[in-house]
Amino acid sequence: MLLKSITHFRSARWCRVTTLAVLIGLVGANAAKATNFPESEGATGNSTKANANVIPFDMVDGDTITGTTTGTTTAALGSSLDYFRLHTAADALGIYMYRLTITPTVGDTGTHVGSIRGLDQDLGVILAVEAQVQGSTTGTVPPKSNVWYGFGKQEELYYRVAGASTTPNPYTVTLSKTPVVPTAIGPFVSGPITITTEGATTLETEIQVFDANLDPIPCYNNDDTYLGSTNQSTLTRNYTPGTYYLVVASGTGGSQAGNLATHLPAAKDDDTQDPEVMDFPNSFVRQHTIVAAQSWDFNVIDGNGTTFVDNESPANFQFQVNWHTFTVVPAVNPPSNDDCAAAIPLTNQAYTVGTTANATHSTTATCDTNVASRDVWYSFTEAHAGTLTVDTCGACGNSDIDTALAIYSGSCGSLTQVACNDDSAGMFRYEFRDQRFLPAGTHYIRVSDKGLAAGGFGLHVYFVPNADTCAGAIVFSPPFNDIIDISTATNDPDISCNAASNPSARSAVWYTITPTSDCALGIAENSTANDIDITVWSGSCGGLSEVQCTANESTVQSLDAGIQYWIEFSLHNTTTSPTTVLPSVPLDVSFSCLPPLITIHVQRQHP
Repeated sequence: MLLKSITHFRSARWCRVTTLAVLIGLVGANAAKATNFPESEGATGNSTKANANVIPFDMVDGDTITGTTTGTTTAALGSSLDYFRLHTAADALGIYMYRLTITPTVGDTGTHVGSIRGLDQDLGVILAVEAQVQGSTTGTVPPKSNVWYGFGKQEELYYRVAGASTTPNPYTVTLSKTPVVPTAIGPFVSGPITITTEGATTLETEIQVFDANLDPIPCYNNDDTYLGSTNQSTLTRNYTPGTYYLVVASGTGGSQAGNLATHLPAAKDDDTQDPEVMDFPNSFVRQHTIVAAQSWDFNVIDGNGTTFVDNESPANFQFQVNWHTFTVVPAVNPPSNDDCAAAIPLTNQAYTVGTTANATHSTTATCDTNVASRDVWYSFTEAHAGTLTVDTCGACGNSDIDTALAIYSGSCGSLTQVACNDDSAGMFRYEFRDQRFLPAGTHYIRVSDKGLAAGGFGLHVYFVPNADTCAGAIVFSPPFNDIIDISTATNDPDISCNAASNPSARSAVWYTITPTSDCALGIAENSTANDIDITVWSGSCGGLSEVQCTANESTVQSLDAGIQYWIEFSLHNTTTSPTTVLPSVPLDVSFSCLPPLITIHVQRQHP
């Protein structure tokens, strides 16, 4: 049994702590004489990224940019937006806060606006579409300033100045640079480590982890907890011994509140898949401005317990973040799920990570007969029969070790192997996929390293209920919520709200209810990942009668007590051919029962 401990750390601004020295042998770049770069419209202007002024020198503390603009569009030369592509001077590896501030111009009655530019992304795919990552306001301290963080690596970014008819005079933009010393927390033990703001703050938050070289680690970021309804963040990843850097921050307003922008896309297990990103590596930007002091507290959970970190931001901390650093040391205890009795429960669509380091041997399996293999355990419980897929491809790439997977039914004291798989999909992609329907109930998942190298792995479970026909409909009672997948469902007949569709491409999943009292049933497909039709049927599976059909992905339908109804969710598709592979995006469906709908008849009374 592991010793659980609760440890508290406070931010450096509140008490004295031991910090890890990051700024190594500062070079004297900031001692150089300040240089000015005057804007140049040239023959084509500088109103877009493509024709941005490229500043030909490494910018240091005190350098300036000057220009004139009255534009907010790519209009005529001189009145258009002003774009600049700048890069900072090299320095010792460390954390530096850079600030560009527009100096107020005497005589102007309007305000110049500075902004850091980047790229848009959609569903974790970075697009070649410009987006604003951060915009200055008059409410920042100092006013009209933009902030980003660099690491002495000659970071590049696009910066834009916009004006108005009330800003005809020249502007001056000045760069400042401030070294940042992170606050030390930890140490923590190697293996799965969870960083979470759930239960620690009510604010929307985001998490970003950097390695010892201050490079953002791909997939070690989270904006919103995966498949959750909270605005807080949870990030669980494997950590090997070493040094790491961490930012946990929040924001308010805007579509991506608290967005922390690097050049990397969102992780696959992030509920927020569309925040803006930077064009180039190494520049790190927080999107939103906060005037009031806030609490961005978080917990770090490792094999030794939970560490609470008091992560306060003072007033007027616009665009800034608190930096933390921690070391990871080798674990000496077995993982918490070393035995079947301590199996970690998983939910559908869950991504998680684990490790076999220090694990013991529990049993062998048909595809793993090595008595020296180390194994850890998970469980999955489902109220419906269906197809369960388990793989160690992980949330963000493949596992670090060669694994074998086994699935069992029964209880920990009396397990029956259902399936076992070793190398089904090639090197470092070890997947079990059983097309047979598993019965409802609890199943146990054993991950082993076959007696080879121990280490970390990613784990993904994916369950598709046997609900792709009326006969296999899932019985529910509201309120009810479920995650389903339409991509593997079979074909269904036409419906009135999609009469022109190709039936062989219109796959569907089914639910059924027999209300005990009259009910106005609210039905919704909440994920809006695809265009979904919702059809309510009565009768029997051999002779259904359509009650209502809607293509709006939500509906309210009056149901009578004692009558069985079937609710069908189907892909609205008029052009897809039968051979097209449907998207495997999970659908989030919900049912809620309201008081019965009442029709009021009003009769006018004649005198």
